[in-house]
Amino acid sequence: TTISLLRKIHAHQVLLSARSPMLKMLLESLEGVEGHKTLQLDEINSQTLKVILEYLYTDHCEYADLFVSSPLNLLR
Repeated sequence: TTISLLRKIHAHQVLLSARSPMLKMLLESLEGVEGHKTLQLDEINSQTLKVILEYLYTDHCEYADLFVSSPLNLLR
């Protein structure tokens, strides 16, 4: 899965879907080859997206307190 902002950030569709019901819904609604879809998120800047992805992948985020109590809350 490719998450498109001004540039592309690659992530694993299975992980995104498992960790976020909202991302799962968005990914399921996209056309494309399974596992190779592009999700365009114009509302989120790349720095915020990197923080969210760090949390989704590691369940930890060094800068989480700067954004919200849990970056995962942004994805619900």
